[in-house]
Amino acid sequence: MFLLITVPAFANDGLYLGAGLLVNHYASLGPLYMVPGGNLKLGYDFDLFSIEGNVMQDTHDDKLCGYGGGSHGFSGTSTMDGASVDIRVPLIRFNHQRNLYGLVGIGEYKLVGPDPTAKEEVTYTGLGYNVGIGSENYISKHVAFNLAAIYRTIRFDKKEIVGVTTTLSPKLSDDFLSVEIGFNYHF
Repeated sequence: MFLLITVPAFANDGLYLGAGLLVNHYASLGPLYMVPGGNLKLGYDFDLFSIEGNVMQDTHDDKLCGYGGGSHGFSGTSTMDGASVDIRVPLIRFNHQRNLYGLVGIGEYKLVGPDPTAKEEVTYTGLGYNVGIGSENYISKHVAFNLAAIYRTIRFDKKEIVGVTTTLSPKLSDDFLSVEIGFNYHF
């Protein structure tokens, strides 16, 4: 915290890379169901806005949310993958050392996990929309600490099991809140 206050630093326009840890909260699976994960990003800051590509993933034990507790006793893990393009817009700047921003984006998401009835792996794919808020705090000329909360609204429209793909109607919803803690390196 001392470095965030005392180190003179300025926001850099241009290319940046980022990496972070995620905690995804799946409210539909219970009020305390939080899953650790990670993300990587590549972005370009145009000063008035930034465009960034993000990839994220988490893996969680289905037994924890009761998904694997069916009559067949099947248990395993599920993986949520996503790739999105997001736009960040600065909301408030504090001497170019701290930046509060809003985020909107769209992405493709995939959920892979065990089907307790068929005892086979099932894959759901679909579009997701992201909206969030975050803060970027420079700790040196090139390195910034990033903290963000992103709400992801996902609608899976395809299901694949044993090589057969079907279209889902109605679509399967899976919304969750991601809290991201990480660092961005600005070139």
